Amino acid sequence: MSFSVKCLFSVPKSCCNETTVKSIGRYIYFHGAGYGVAILTRDGGLAQFIKRTDDFARLYSLNLNVEGATYHIFGYGDGVEPRCVCPYNPCGAEFEECTDDGQCRVLCPAPRYACDDGNFAAPFFLPPYIYVDGHDTGARIYKYTLNGYVDDWQFGAYMPNASLGVLPYDDRSFYVAWSPGGYGPSDVYRCSWDVLTGRWKSTPYMKDSCKYVGNVGLYYGRGLQSMPELGGWLFGDVGTLLRPDGSTEQLNFTKRYFMGQYGLDVRAGSSEMGVVDIRTGDVVQKVELPHPVTPGASTLQTDLPYLVLTGPGEYHVCVVTYDGAAPAVQYRSSDRGVEYRVVDLLTYRPLHAAVKTWCSWVGYPQRREPLATSPYQSVVDDWRPVPRCGGVLTIEIADVYGPSDGQPSASPTADSLVVAGGERAVWWIPLLLPVLAGTTMGAAALLFYAASKRRGEKVYRTSRPPASISLPT
Repeated sequence: MSFSVKCLFSVPKSCCNETTVKSIGRYIYFHGAGYGVAILTRDGGLAQFIKRTDDFARLYSLNLNVEGATYHIFGYGDGVEPRCVCPYNPCGAEFEECTDDGQCRVLCPAPRYACDDGNFAAPFFLPPYIYVDGHDTGARIYKYTLNGYVDDWQFGAYMPNASLGVLPYDDRSFYVAWSPGGYGPSDVYRCSWDVLTGRWKSTPYMKDSCKYVGNVGLYYGRGLQSMPELGGWLFGDVGTLLRPDGSTEQLNFTKRYFMGQYGLDVRAGSSEMGVVDIRTGDVVQKVELPHPVTPGASTLQTDLPYLVLTGPGEYHVCVVTYDGAAPAVQYRSSDRGVEYRVVDLLTYRPLHAAVKTWCSWVGYPQRREPLATSPYQSVVDDWRPVPRCGGVLTIEIADVYGPSDGQPSASPTADSLVVAGGERAVWWIPLLLPVLAGTTMGAAALLFYAASKRRGEKVYRTSRPPASISLPT
């Protein structure tokens, strides 16, 4: 086992430090404060320049494929030149929607509150709706469709800079870390997914439909990840593990790399990265970086294997390699439906890899898979049809063993992908969320749900998956 960092290209830097990198099909969505927002090819070529800004943040993403078209949807906060009009102020959180060809637009209208709406974070897909939490979003969970904003539900009494994070536990329940205001500690609650679907707004505040667990000295922030192997959730900005009973433990890493194996200690401004065995807590390798890690929240907003380093006048877009490869999940459509494999982003050669899969009824974003649901593990060498499980299939890379014999292909990759099939009177739609790239190894999910025509409208139904399933090896 050996980790290293390889820089791919550089982008001019002007005033600021905050950066974000996302995979969008064959492209990279790049933001550098002072540089602006651009769609880049994976060798640094400019495909489209979107806007200039000094104030930007991109967090978790959800990617939806509908009848052959793929939409990459993620939230952000931007106080500069908003493209949606907010009734109370010209700034606020918005959802961006991009396609595999690198075209982007904002899903309007923006949320209907004030300028401290901050940054959207993790979107969860409960068809046909997307529910999203946020950092400084006024303690609300927002409800979206592919066409834009629908509604929101306040978790508790509003205070400036209030934040909340959804912490998935299993197929039936999730936890919420709620920071009522400012940057103080969080109240932790346990809720059922039915609160968002069957009991939407049946109580004045969402917390009234949930069970109070306790108060912990953790601010929700931005860098939340699931850590099933340690029995809790990692607050990456402070390197602290939160367990379902409300207890906490300080850890010596800030990011998860490969499910159940390694953590990376990536600190803003540092010229060194630590690799930690998360089972023992031992530092197994120190990696010298060619440039310092970009300061600010950049280490939490960048979806690895990408890593952004900063020189005196440049942002350096790099990848973290594991035994020489930068692993990611690649997807395509074929006559067998949606297929996937694990590839090296440096060569696009397929890799011999272990993957873990969860069958659920919720589409989870990257890094937030269910905490208490045991996954199924299999090995892939090349293109394989996505297994059907009667619910949501979440896929994550567990380990990489080396190159396989398949042919390289630069077809699309994404942090997460939801694939919807063709249209008939009654049909099953597969939805795949495949992220799994490197360190943040976000979850990829596949959701099968029924749709039917009623009065000229498409109606979606979901049901819980079977208690046990058998997936192909």
